[in-house]
Amino acid sequence: MVDFSGLDWAVLALFFAGVLTLGFSAKLKENTSVQMVAAGRALTMPLFVATLITTWYGGVLGTPEFYHSSSFGLGTLTVNGLPYWIAGLLFAIFLAKRIRREDQISIPERVERCYGRVPAIVAAALVAVLATPAAFLLMLGTLLVTIFNLELWAGIAIAGFGCTLFLYRGGLMADARSNTISFVMMYSAFLMILFTAVSKYGAPWQVISDLPATERNWDGGQGIFVVVSFMFLGAWTF
Repeated sequence: MVDFSGLDWAVLALFFAGVLTLGFSAKLKENTSVQMVAAGRALTMPLFVATLITTWYGGVLGTPEFYHSSSFGLGTLTVNGLPYWIAGLLFAIFLAKRIRREDQISIPERVERCYGRVPAIVAAALVAVLATPAAFLLMLGTLLVTIFNLELWAGIAIAGFGCTLFLYRGGLMADARSNTISFVMMYSAFLMILFTAVSKYGAPWQVISDLPATERNWDGGQGIFVVVSFMFLGAWTF
């Protein structure tokens, strides 16, 4: 359990209260898949961007260990950023408008329309495996363990139960509303980290000049094949 000050606890209390309040403030207008999964296709652009960013960052459990700058240096941007940025840009340019025009809101529905029932069931199973919230629940459960000194199973159970409650009530809109708080907290923390790092270690170009030569390479000294493999991982964005 971490040693928090009174101000730390106040910030955490306000954060959790805000997430739960916004999450439970959403209610399904009608019991349809479009309303549950796509919020009736009524998300505004700011809300869509905020929830997309926080959801994506929610899936990077273990990133500091897996993509640590001590392993890749500046190549971290190449392997952990560039593939996903390219995939996202291609999706926005070539696919987003076409998908928006279609009535189907999921990959299995689209597969069923084009290829039939059996391929749609296979697609649904694969999407379920890919979209399983295990990593998200583990991360949130681990945070609860760190904050409240719980057993890991208890932290995961509380995280899963709490999230399921407001998602059942409000679907994607509940998730999107609660994510606005997470979005603000994330970028506030990023700015504080940046300010603290610059104050302690100097400007980025000063830190870069102190790195070993291999860690200043675009590929982090890992070679083109490692970068290409991460490009395939980035295709998950599609």
